[in-house]
Amino acid sequence: MSKKKISVSNSFIIVVAIIAVIWGVVILSARNTPSISNATASNAAAGNTVSANAARENSEIGSGATQRVVRITSPRGVITAQISDRPALREQGLSGRPLLEASQGMLFIFDRPGIYGFWMKDMRFPLDMIWMDAAHKVVAIDSNVAPSTYPNSYFPPMNISYVLEMNAGAAKNFGIEKGVGLIF
Repeated sequence: MSKKKISVSNSFIIVVAIIAVIWGVVILSARNTPSISNATASNAAAGNTVSANAARENSEIGSGATQRVVRITSPRGVITAQISDRPALREQGLSGRPLLEASQGMLFIFDRPGIYGFWMKDMRFPLDMIWMDAAHKVVAIDSNVAPSTYPNSYFPPMNISYVLEMNAGAAKNFGIEKGVGLIF
């Protein structure tokens, strides 16, 4: 058996190596740019994101604490929503808050589509609950849910991935109705 020697020029190898390094830097830069701002370095390291269209911002909403937020575009304006994407944050929700500004809300994010129940425990004001699928399309709205309804729970009619809670009447004011897609 004869062995054939394959020779590749050193300059070709150098060019390929440079391209690989540049491509790697581009990929790493894209991965490490979170689409939502993070209040802590540990959240940034975890890469918590909602989508490529989310706003990068730190903001104060209701509780006075700096929280991760996302800007949600609706048919009649932009909503600034605090992100609630972990079990402890989802359980706390808006409970105990005295109020929300007219263009504010809380976006609950779930790891996988499902039927998730919500209640009004320790709420001080009525809410609109806007249920959305994985494509950000509104599948249902529970309007003007009063704090007095606790301990009743509210459920979507189908699997959802997101719930946006806002002041009662906000869904109508922002042109949000069943079938509308929200951008975030």
